[in-house]
Amino acid sequence: MAAIRGGRLVGFLTGWRFPSFRGKRSTFSPEWANAAEPEDNKVIYEEMYRHLAAHWVAAKSVAHYISVFPNDDVAISALHWLGFGMVAVDAVRNLEPIPNIEPDIQIRLAGLQDLEEIMALDEALWEHMKEAPAFLLTDKNGLSHFEGWVRDPNKSILMASNNGEPVAFMSFGPANEDVCRIIVEENTTSIYRAFTKKGIRGTGIATALLNQGLKLAGEAGYDRCAVDFLWFSGRGLLILPGNMMGR
Repeated sequence: MAAIRGGRLVGFLTGWRFPSFRGKRSTFSPEWANAAEPEDNKVIYEEMYRHLAAHWVAAKSVAHYISVFPNDDVAISALHWLGFGMVAVDAVRNLEPIPNIEPDIQIRLAGLQDLEEIMALDEALWEHMKEAPAFLLTDKNGLSHFEGWVRDPNKSILMASNNGEPVAFMSFGPANEDVCRIIVEENTTSIYRAFTKKGIRGTGIATALLNQGLKLAGEAGYDRCAVDFLWFSGRGLLILPGNMMGR
């Protein structure tokens, strides 16, 4: 995979496939088989891997290893956030609203009449998350799951609509018991799912949904809001000459 900017090569990423490495079909890119210009190093690595990983997975290569130099902190950080050595992140913030140019949309609490639209948005989220670079394959949620959320007074689903068309949603509720202590606290609400349709991302819709959720959380007596990144399960970090990173 070559990264081109202004007709000039600014990065490359390549590798070869192994029939079996640690029991899985694998692809390995040694330290001399990948590089990116220092400027925008992080973005270049993210884009190259996002595109190339889809080809690797299509070839049934499900374990990916990239070796980079240990002093390339930016590349290591970029690869961490792509799942190399990073299993989960729990993030917590207060309920202060985020400065945002309010988009021209309508936000409301979803009800039983919205279940079909919610399931359609969740289906789009599921399709998005199974693509590169996340490759997250989970069971789909059925009608009973969302009906339970709508009926539960301790949970909520916010839906954003544009001219009557549902375009985004965000769900809130008490944390699962298997997360860190501060998130399990009764005065912490958690974001479970969020999705905005393609073509209108970056317009402030998700921020507007979050701000409304934070407002409702404050009114319900919560002090903080949490969200977890559980995108890359089962990936490990190998420390070898050249700092080989695997997922």
